[in-house]
Amino acid sequence: QAKDRRIQLTVEMFSNMRIIKMNAWERVFGPRVQSARSTEVQALMANAALKALSQYMWVLSPSMIVFITFITHVLVLGHRLDASTAFTVVALFGLMRTPLTAAPQALTAFAEARTSLKRVQDFL
Repeated sequence: QAKDRRIQLTVEMFSNMRIIKMNAWERVFGPRVQSARSTEVQALMANAALKALSQYMWVLSPSMIVFITFITHVLVLGHRLDASTAFTVVALFGLMRTPLTAAPQALTAFAEARTSLKRVQDFL
């Protein structure tokens, strides 16, 4: 939304460039576009921070899930952890890693595609 607002202001300014120059309104429109750009940059920074945190969690979570599974198996359920069980669990979680990692990326791509489609529909 911040990007849309900045683009709208920039297009408006370029469309009316002759009038803006003739009346020397550059100092009026410049800060408006700059303010919209600052808002957009803040939104982009927040988005980048969330993406970084999400990536960190997705990299860390498979190891943590295996660790928590082993702790639960031994301490909570009271079972013994032998090599065959440990290797089987690690192998199964390894197989599940790729689909679980791809799921958030697929959701993000879907959301971006939906936004793009809405913009095209609004344009048409």
